[in-house]
Amino acid sequence: MRVHRALAGPSRRRLLDALAAHPDGLTTDDLAKALDLHHTTVRSHVDVLVDADLVTSTPQPRNGPGRPRLRHRLTANAGSRLDPTGYRLLAEMLTTQLATGAAPAADAAAAGRSWGRHLVEDVAPGTTVDVDLATARIRDMFDRLGFEPSVDGLAVDLHACPFEDLARRHEAVVCSLHRGMVAGALERIDAPLEAGAIEPWVTPSRCRAHLRERAGTSAGARD
Repeated sequence: MRVHRALAGPSRRRLLDALAAHPDGLTTDDLAKALDLHHTTVRSHVDVLVDADLVTSTPQPRNGPGRPRLRHRLTANAGSRLDPTGYRLLAEMLTTQLATGAAPAADAAAAGRSWGRHLVEDVAPGTTVDVDLATARIRDMFDRLGFEPSVDGLAVDLHACPFEDLARRHEAVVCSLHRGMVAGALERIDAPLEAGAIEPWVTPSRCRAHLRERAGTSAGARD
């Protein structure tokens, strides 16, 4: 899951490409210049990659005062984990199989519902699930998958799709899959919300997952 999230960001993929081209490693300054990014942004991306065990950061000897500079390198097993071919091929095969079935949208929604129930984080026994908690659980689920989500009222904006090329070619299937994931997750935690529409490409790089109050429930008012 951490590797999936790490590879979802275009800037992090560029950073990994830069390190792959320099086996001896690069400093934060080197990466900032090569990628035209702020040092703070580079450090943030490096932290995600270190957490995913794709990059290691080693302090360098320093003669003067101040903190030692860090040199960043790919980890020894990063090469085998960075090649997305197998995962992309598998995703392509499964999506194509769904797309060519008798009821592609329904089949995709059913598969997504099952996975949503598995992927959502459970709530503690006795916890009352209100609108805010339910929305946060959906946001967190997509965050762990690398979608870089944000909440806007009863909607979760998905700013990065790990398999955007596949989603654009099989939009109906992928959107139905994601809507099913939301539905299954909300059912699992007995939320007062249900899955609404998935609105694809509201901007060139952002989709929106709508939520709505479930009939017959009292969702509670937001502040």
